Amino acid sequence: MRILSILMMFLFLTFSLQAQDNNKKLNRKEKKELKKKNEAETHKQVSALIESKRFVFQADEIINREGKVFPASSSINFISIDSTTAVFQFGSAMLIGINGVGGVSIKGKIESFKISKTEKNGYYYLVLKVAAIVGFYDIQMDISPSGFATAKVTTSDNKKIIYKGSIVSFDNTIIYQGTTY
Repeated sequence: MRILSILMMFLFLTFSLQAQDNNKKLNRKEKKELKKKNEAETHKQVSALIESKRFVFQADEIINREGKVFPASSSINFISIDSTTAVFQFGSAMLIGINGVGGVSIKGKIESFKISKTEKNGYYYLVLKVAAIVGFYDIQMDISPSGFATAKVTTSDNKKIIYKGSIVSFDNTIIYQGTTY
């Protein structure tokens, strides 16, 4: 009798574990579907931002011309694009720069804005030519479907600075723009 009850308990536990395993598989499928749905929605939002030519690229890292990587505060290290105007700013929260918020801010008119997209993986490649009071600048951006991006700003005398971060809408950002030149 004791053996029978142990055997019944063992069978009950086995079946209940199998049922949990089936639920887990369903949950994994649901999680994958949810993840794909979220990725598609994010891709749609990123595409809309780029096509509107109105967004902010917030930098989390800055790479200088020697290749050194520095962590960056996204509220003062950014590139903002507003259809015909571009502002790019870099700086440090620990110093006061010529722009009043720890670095340099340059505002200019966008003279050229080219968008290309790879159909295979949905990446965008943007090329902007910006004319500011203090010079001409080329801005190149590689933007993934999830919004992560790399931007390279090149001056007319071939000096470069590279930003790594993500793009967001003006409504979803907090940036502190200093005095522009």
